[in-house]
Amino acid sequence: MKQNAIKVLERFYADPDNVIRFFGGVKEILEYVNKMSPEAFNEIDSSSDIWYDNEVQDYILFNQLRNSNNKLEYIKNIIKRHTLNDLKIEGDRIIYDADTTDILNLFEKGRRNTDSRYVAELVFSEDYHEWTTFYDYDLEEIIGALNKDNLKLLKQIMVKTLNGVLSREEIEENNIDLLLEIFETQGNPDVLEVDMENVSDMLDDRETTKFLFDNYLDDTSNNLENSYGNAYNTAVEDKITEIVYSEIQEMLGDFTIADFSIKDSHKVIHGKNFKVDVTPNIVDIFMSYLSDYDNRWRGIDYYGSFVNIMNEWLEDGNRIDLNIPDYADSDDVEKYFNEYLDI
Repeated sequence: MKQNAIKVLERFYADPDNVIRFFGGVKEILEYVNKMSPEAFNEIDSSSDIWYDNEVQDYILFNQLRNSNNKLEYIKNIIKRHTLNDLKIEGDRIIYDADTTDILNLFEKGRRNTDSRYVAELVFSEDYHEWTTFYDYDLEEIIGALNKDNLKLLKQIMVKTLNGVLSREEIEENNIDLLLEIFETQGNPDVLEVDMENVSDMLDDRETTKFLFDNYLDDTSNNLENSYGNAYNTAVEDKITEIVYSEIQEMLGDFTIADFSIKDSHKVIHGKNFKVDVTPNIVDIFMSYLSDYDNRWRGIDYYGSFVNIMNEWLEDGNRIDLNIPDYADSDDVEKYFNEYLDI
């Protein structure tokens, strides 16, 4: 059967018009050869101009890939045969050499309420970005997020700021119950003695805490809120970065990033180079891309690179559409808050 299939191909090479008239088309010839002998079909050189000119190059590649017992090795042969220079074979791995534009193109642009490509661009930018503008943090929540050491630091600041400052007259005017009780226990002095013990009681009382931070501890309050806001922003950024990286890894594979600079006569251009190990996913990508051969008259040689093939494949509804969380993880916020607290 293989020899008969080879003879059909040889006749086609020698007199294509005659054989096409007999079978009805080039694809029909190939279908016949593949059915008669997949082995003979798999030996067809897909890079030959005759297949490109007759718009069946991708049909051959798809069926040869489908017939192959070792699809990853076949992909490596495609890379060599069709000179996809942005794919490098390194031992048993296939590495995609991409830049930031290539990576950002993986993401959907302008869908739902979130522009996924813009979000990914922010993740890979060197510039600071405020991921959230929500600053109405509850003071009790902020203080409650302090660890033991930072809570002690806050109490020390409060003692230093408040001791000998709170007058009995003002507290009576504002009718702050807890502070009036403390004044009473101290024998109703003109000013209150604040120490580490009674400042703890003050922080446990919502009315007292609000009064003190609104009237005496404004700078400390602002510092706490700013530190908490920065921690919240960092936690959001970390989560979004994790999501973006995870989506790239799921679509393509693990990757590393290296910064580079190119200097010409006018300016220095800075960029990022992505080395993506596409080995785990490249067979599925090629199978999906090549399976659409009927809707793509240009063969793989027209595109000439993996990035151009990806662009075509992504246009078929395969881009990443991010699902961005509405809130930061509270544990992450607390971790960064205590790590970078500045009061």
